[in-house]
Amino acid sequence: MCSVGEALSASNDLHASVVGVSALPVGQGTRLAVKGSRAAHLDGAHVGTSSNPLSLCRRLRIVMLTLAFGLVVSGSGKSLADSECQPLAQRTALTQAATEAEAAGRDIRKQRWELVIAAQRACGDAEAEGLALAAWGEQSLRLFERDQALVTESARYALAARAGLTRQRADAALRLGILLTELGQMELAETRLREASATFEKLELWSEAADAQSRLSRFNRLTGNYLAALTDEQAALRLRRRIDPPPNVWRSLLNLGVLYEQLELNDDSRRRYAEALDEAEREGNAPNVVLVLTGFAGFLNDFGSVDASRALAMAERAERMARDADDSVKIALALLQIGRAQLNLRHLDDADRAFAEALVLARKIEHDVLQAHILFRYGELALVRGDARLALERIDAARVRYEAQGNRHRLVKVHAALELVYQQLGDGLSAAQSGRERFRLRDELLGSQAVGRIGELLSRFELTEERRRSERLQQEKELAELKLSAERQQLQITYLVATIIGVALLLLAWRYFTAHRLYRLLRDRNVLVHAQAEQLAEANVQLTEQSERLYQASITDALTRIHNRAYGMQRLTQLFMPAVGRDAHGAVMLLDVDHFKSINDTHGHPVGDKVLVRIALTLQQALPAKTELSRVGGEEFMVLLPHSAVESALELAHVLRARVRAATLDMGVRDEGVTISVGIAMRGHGEPGSAQDIYAAADEALYQAKTSGRDRACVYRRAGRNDGGHAQDTALPDLGDARPA
Repeated sequence: MCSVGEALSASNDLHASVVGVSALPVGQGTRLAVKGSRAAHLDGAHVGTSSNPLSLCRRLRIVMLTLAFGLVVSGSGKSLADSECQPLAQRTALTQAATEAEAAGRDIRKQRWELVIAAQRACGDAEAEGLALAAWGEQSLRLFERDQALVTESARYALAARAGLTRQRADAALRLGILLTELGQMELAETRLREASATFEKLELWSEAADAQSRLSRFNRLTGNYLAALTDEQAALRLRRRIDPPPNVWRSLLNLGVLYEQLELNDDSRRRYAEALDEAEREGNAPNVVLVLTGFAGFLNDFGSVDASRALAMAERAERMARDADDSVKIALALLQIGRAQLNLRHLDDADRAFAEALVLARKIEHDVLQAHILFRYGELALVRGDARLALERIDAARVRYEAQGNRHRLVKVHAALELVYQQLGDGLSAAQSGRERFRLRDELLGSQAVGRIGELLSRFELTEERRRSERLQQEKELAELKLSAERQQLQITYLVATIIGVALLLLAWRYFTAHRLYRLLRDRNVLVHAQAEQLAEANVQLTEQSERLYQASITDALTRIHNRAYGMQRLTQLFMPAVGRDAHGAVMLLDVDHFKSINDTHGHPVGDKVLVRIALTLQQALPAKTELSRVGGEEFMVLLPHSAVESALELAHVLRARVRAATLDMGVRDEGVTISVGIAMRGHGEPGSAQDIYAAADEALYQAKTSGRDRACVYRRAGRNDGGHAQDTALPDLGDARPA
C-alpha cells in the first residue's frame, strides 16, 4: 500500500495526465498516448487532487499497470509479427492454462494471458483476441483485481472499436462503466453505460440491453437522479419481459425496491423487495438469492427493532449461502446486515463481531464501497456504546469514501449520524454544519424545496446562535475587565458598571430565550410540513393508481379482456376521420362467430364464454402490430387496420379464420372447430369516407358473408357513384369457405 506522500509525489510527476492504451496492428507495436483530463479511461485531474489516499493509490497503480501492459503487448506483438500462426489446439491449450491459473500468483497469471493474447494476435484473429481479453478481465474481477480488470477491459474496448467488433465493444463498455463508477469517474462511466445499452438494443440482445439499463439506473440512483433511475429501471424490466422466459427479472425488481426505499415510499419498496425475493427463489440461482436477501434485510434494518428479527434471519441465511459459494463480497454484505440487526436488537457484542469480520473481508478485497458501508454502521455501534470519538473516526472515514464515490444518498444518512456524534461531543457548531449539509443533500435528492429551505434556515439559526454565545462570552470578559479597572480607579462608578452589566445580561438572556422559542416553533413547523408533504405524496400516488385502474376498466371488455365497444368505436372515429387527400387507405373488419347461439343452446353459456375468450386470445396473437381489436357485440369483434390495402386485409381475414378454426378444435363444441364470418370495408378511392359509413359498409359485408353460407370473408364494393354499394364474396375454397353453414 502506498502512503499519501508517495501518492501525491507520483501524481505530481504524472502532471495530472492520463495514460490510454491504443494498440497498433501487429508488427507496429503498441502506441501509448498521454491524453488530457477527458482521456478515454481515467480523469487525470482527479488523480492529482483526490482527497481519498486509497483511491489515489489505486488510480496511480492503474496508470502503472496500463503502461506495463502496453509495453508488454507491444513487445509481444513485435516478436510475433513475423512468426507463423500457432495451431488452434496449441492456442486452446494456452487459453486453458491461463484460465486455470487462478490459484497461481498474479505475475504468473499475467504472463500466461499475455502469451494467449500474443498468440491470437499473431494469427490476426481480432475476435479471439477480444475474447481472451474478456476472459482475463472476468478472471480479474473474480479475484478482486479491479485495477487489472480496468486495464484489460480498456484494451479490449480499443481493440473492438478498431476491428469493428460491435458486440465485444458494447460488452467492454458495460464493464468499463461499472468499474469507472466504482472509481468515481462518473462522466465517463455514464458515457460507457449508455453506449453499451444503445448498442445491445440495436443488436436486439434484449437480456444484455436490460442489464445495461439496470446499471444505468443504479448509476443515476447513486448520483441522485431518481427520475432517470426509475425510467431506466422500468425500461430494463420491459426489455427483460420481451424474452420468454424473462431472465433476471429479480434484478430489476430489487433495483426498484432500493429506489423506492430511497424515495421514502416504504410500502412500495417492501412490496418490490418481496417480489424480487420470490422471483430469485423461483429462478433458483443461489448468488442472486443472496443479493436479494441482503438487500431486503438492509431495508428491514432501517426500521430499527420492529423488523430486526426477520432481518437477522434473512441475513444469516444469506451468510450461509455465501460461505457455501466462498464469495467474500457476499459474505461481507451478509455480515454487515447481521451486525445491523444485532445492533437493533441491542446484542452489541454480537454486532461488534459481525462488523469486525465484515470490515476485514472488505479491506482484504479492497472494496471501497463496502468498506464505507461497514465503517458507517460500525460507527453507529460505537455511538450506541457511548464512545463518541471512535464513532466520529469511523463515520467520518465512511463520509470521505462516500464523497469520493459521489454517493449523496448515503451522505444524507452519514451527516445525520455526524450531527448526533457532534452533539454528544458538545461541538454545537459542527453539529449544526452537519445538520445543514444533511438538509441540503436531502433537498437535492428528493426535490422538497420547502423542507430544504426550512432545514437550511434552522441550520443558519444554530450557527448564528453559536456566534452570539461567543460574542456574549467576549462581552462578559470585557465587562469584567472594565469592572476591575473601574474599582481600581474610582469606587463611585462600581454600582453604575454593575447596573450596566446586569442590564446587558438581561438583554442577552431575553434575546436567548426568545431565539430558543423561535427555534422550537420552526422545528415543529418543519415536522408538520414534512408530514403534510408525505401525506400529499401518498394521496397523489393513490389517486394516480385509482385513475389508471378506472380508465382501464372503462375501455376493457370484462369477459375477453380486450377493448370494449365504446373504446373500439372511439378509435374507429379517430383513425377513420374524413381524409383530406384522395390517397388515404384503411380497412375496418367485422368478425362474427358462426352458429354461436346453437353453441350456447347446446353446451351452455359458460362454454360459450370460453369460446369467446379463446377466439379473442387467438385474434390477439394472430393480429400484426399497429392493428386494434375490440369486442363490439355479443359474439362480434372489430379489427381496425389503418393504412391497409384491400389485398392485405383479405389475406389477414383468411389467416384469422384459419387460426380461429384451429384454436377451437380441441374445445369439443363443433367437430370442425368454430368458424367466423368476416366483413371488410375499405376507405379509399370511391369507398365510404366517414367512420360511420365505413362501419355500416363493413356490417353490410358481414351480412353478405352470413347469408352466403358463413365461414367466409366478404368485401364491401361500391359499384358506381349512383349505383349504391354491394358486398363481394372473397372466400377462398382451400380454407373451407365454400362449405355450407
